[in-house]
Amino acid sequence: MPERNILLLEKEESPWPGFLGEFFSDTRSGITQFFSASEASPYFSKHAQDIVFINDALLSPNLIQKLKTQRQISPDFRIFAIQTDHAPANLALYDAVFTEPLEFLDFQKKLMRLLSFPEKIRVLMIDDEPEVSASLVDFLKERTAPAVDFELAPNGAEGLAMIQKRAPDVLILDVKMPVLSGIETYRELKKREVAFPVIIHFDAVFGDEVVEIHKIGNPAVVEKGGNASSVFDMMALILKMHYFA
Repeated sequence: MPERNILLLEKEESPWPGFLGEFFSDTRSGITQFFSASEASPYFSKHAQDIVFINDALLSPNLIQKLKTQRQISPDFRIFAIQTDHAPANLALYDAVFTEPLEFLDFQKKLMRLLSFPEKIRVLMIDDEPEVSASLVDFLKERTAPAVDFELAPNGAEGLAMIQKRAPDVLILDVKMPVLSGIETYRELKKREVAFPVIIHFDAVFGDEVVEIHKIGNPAVVEKGGNASSVFDMMALILKMHYFA
């Protein structure tokens, strides 16, 4: 999937710009922010957007009409209201309302339920200890809407060979592995300029290696057994990385 275009119409002092900027920082999707409808409206006319986050109080009739037109043209186009004090006046315009910046994991799960995905996505996990992630593996294999075409490679060398034959939609990459480590594998992927997103799934004891990986690129990172490693949070992250590349 290509990166998405995201438009944010919100007041400068709001917590939303920082929250959304950090949330999308591990993706290739960019946010363009405006502080008034008079600025956002001409930009919206020239540049197609996939998602907009809007403070309803800043809307203009002109921009409302453009949003409605875009929705008719593109069924996957999403409009979200971001409010911190009152319900939006144009409630029917929105696919959902976010009342305040949530915890990242809660926001991630809610947002993923509101987006459109293909019937099936392909996930490749490169990990020499699949039993550590057994619950996630079982969950992915039973997943529907979207279904997950799941494959497993025991080390980086075999994983790269599988990728050469068929690239995944999302890669989950362990750090400490024989034959070819996660660092070496990720470095090779960056050399190949692969288009699919990468999730680093690491043990806390190998945190220094994650720091080294971040010198190479900016993948999503999840600690095995950590707060974000539940099967539901991991699935939401997989969908996020797939959708926003």
